[in-house]
Amino acid sequence: MDYPFKDDTLFRGTSNTLEYLSMNVNTDVIEMAQKYKVFGGNKYPNLRAFRIKNINTRLMRPGAPSKAATKFALSVSSKLEILAVEDIAMEATIVPSIVEHGHMSSLQLLAIPDAFLTLSHIVVLLEQTPMLTDLHCHYTGVGTLFECVEDDQLPVVFAQ
Repeated sequence: MDYPFKDDTLFRGTSNTLEYLSMNVNTDVIEMAQKYKVFGGNKYPNLRAFRIKNINTRLMRPGAPSKAATKFALSVSSKLEILAVEDIAMEATIVPSIVEHGHMSSLQLLAIPDAFLTLSHIVVLLEQTPMLTDLHCHYTGVGTLFECVEDDQLPVVFAQ
């Protein structure tokens, strides 16, 4: 379903009560969110779960939704427990962003299924997110660690 408004109508008056936000975004939604600063920092102090999915990557600048969403997610309250960003243009740069902000101590699930992370990225994430129990991502280099696996980019789920 497309976002039904041309402005931030659905977000007005929810800054202190919004706990769960799940959005399928397209170019229009991202432009609206940026225009009305929907993804502004510290706007949703009680947000616990945030999921964003780019539903039309071909029409958007690659990575634009994931970069905007990541910036938003990292600027919300330290109560964030679930962060899921789905975008086929996802880059591993999300890892330094999380580490840089350093207030993801409540994060329990990080789902970035389109990101290809190295073992170094994963170790850093585990060090910086002490409550993390689930990490959903692609892992690059599996073939060098497990001789029985020939594919060097295999989707995996890590649990701490």
